[in-house]
Amino acid sequence: MATQETPFAGKFGHPRGPGHELLREWLPLKKSGLTPASPSAVDWGKLVSADRHKAIETYQRTRFWGFSARELEQIGALADIRPDKWDSDSTTGWVDLDTVPIHPIFERQHWEREDVIPLHFPKHPYGDGDKFWEIKGNDEIWEAIQSALKIATLVLSNIATWQWFDALLNGMYEKIPDDELPAEIRGSDYWRFYPPNTLDYQERITALNEFFNEIVGSISWAFGVGQVSLECFPQDGTYTSGMTVGPRNSVLNLKGTTFNLIAHNLVEPLLNPNLLPEDRALDTFQIVSVILHELTHAMVTYLSAKMKDTDSRYDGEPYFMDEPIAETFSMQTSVFGGIDIPLVSGLDLPGKSCGGMVQFNFTSVWFGGVSGGPVLPPSEIQKLWDIRASYPVPVDWFMGLHDQNFWSFYLRAFGPKATHMGPKIVGQWNFKSDQLYATAPKGDEDPSPLDVPSLARESEMCPRYDEIKKYFEDNRTALGLGAMKSTIPSPLLRSYVVRHGGINLTNPEWTNFFVMNRYSHAGHGMIGLIEDGWRRPEIPIGPVRQPSLLRRVSTRLQPSASRPKRDQPQPPSDKLAQVFAIVCSAILKKVNPLEETLD
Repeated sequence: MATQETPFAGKFGHPRGPGHELLREWLPLKKSGLTPASPSAVDWGKLVSADRHKAIETYQRTRFWGFSARELEQIGALADIRPDKWDSDSTTGWVDLDTVPIHPIFERQHWEREDVIPLHFPKHPYGDGDKFWEIKGNDEIWEAIQSALKIATLVLSNIATWQWFDALLNGMYEKIPDDELPAEIRGSDYWRFYPPNTLDYQERITALNEFFNEIVGSISWAFGVGQVSLECFPQDGTYTSGMTVGPRNSVLNLKGTTFNLIAHNLVEPLLNPNLLPEDRALDTFQIVSVILHELTHAMVTYLSAKMKDTDSRYDGEPYFMDEPIAETFSMQTSVFGGIDIPLVSGLDLPGKSCGGMVQFNFTSVWFGGVSGGPVLPPSEIQKLWDIRASYPVPVDWFMGLHDQNFWSFYLRAFGPKATHMGPKIVGQWNFKSDQLYATAPKGDEDPSPLDVPSLARESEMCPRYDEIKKYFEDNRTALGLGAMKSTIPSPLLRSYVVRHGGINLTNPEWTNFFVMNRYSHAGHGMIGLIEDGWRRPEIPIGPVRQPSLLRRVSTRLQPSASRPKRDQPQPPSDKLAQVFAIVCSAILKKVNPLEETLD
């Protein structure tokens, strides 16, 4: 029987794998898991139904940071519950963002530069043709991020409102004493920065605008993928929404500029025509948050390059005031009141709408792993250091960011906290030592088969399968397949194929070549080098190419006994053996190189 998605699953995805077994009960109907369940509406005579609702609630609490979908709905923090709420009548009096000009630092030309991006950062396939995730030539992607760029512009237009930016550029810096540093790094330079005591509002605005005018040409933007590292290798169990590469990464960037990669999975849901206004507001805010976060990393990187010979304050990420963690999440706390975490994770369901947002406090021991420097002992003023405080954010707050009146009047009337996420209607505090969620009671083993579709025939999945396979066989040396001893993302491998040439593939042809099981979530395509499994032993080498500045030398495995004799290396000549004996005699005077040894 053919599977069918619910409207929620079409937008928020249908998760599979460990932890989502409950959703199999509705197959072949694919569900998102976000539908609110209401045990109070169940008749006591239907205990099986009541138990089922309890299981749904437990599943949702485990997945959505301790909250059920019903609770999220009741406080207005779940998208798409009232689809007619944000019609034209409800936004009467609003001034939309159409007339907001985009800040020069976000202009389109800075999204279309290719000269600063290292070759090991590949372009990712977009659509069913031969396009890639890039602004150049893709007006629909540019249009999708317009609202995000305009909200980020409004933040920069009011940048003097929040003390974080002023502190970074014009504030007071104090070197952290050795007695506050871990023993293993004492003697190193680490700095804290504080808001200045002087400068009036107009002077601050002038200084900040001059700085942004200075760095406009040194920052470029592009799209990446959230499941790879800075070296472009897969990160299992980790999702990165953005990445900044600057002059400090001299091996990666020789242009003296900084480029910021934004995970294209964040933009992908905005291309879904079925999203409602509140869905778009939530997904847009994710992009705003990441763009501003990476911009602040770029600011620190720029200052580091500018002052590298005279000032050590920016050699690493500085610490904001008395915070124990060196990370620009402190900027998001200053501007938005905390860190935003989506209900639908990009790790499990990349490219799907987030469904809602939960605010977390920063700094906290829970986020120590993101620190750009050592995690320092918390001061007495860090009252919530051992606590993770989570608050679902009402959707109305995200919608309000799209009204110019909010920025023109409300922000100026109520100051820096006007942009903090909220209101905080209900939340949870969890200590690091707590068992965060109650586990579901152990039940009978479910004998039903796993939700794994059957293997499709190669000819159905990829009609050009044999042609592509032969291409890799014929070009394995030129592509360096024998040197690939670890997993490599398929877009990176495809970039090698494009540069080498010899075959033209559409995005579906390339993707389907790697597909074995039709999972809905993203995975890593892989090519394995089987020692004796190639079509023929002699593989022609492609055209000679200039060697890379960063050559990777790999060692060959000793040939096995089953190899043909012609593949065995030739023994050294007698003269070479004599030379080797003379060298050994000179270096190892007490060793006779011609004498037999026990090994």
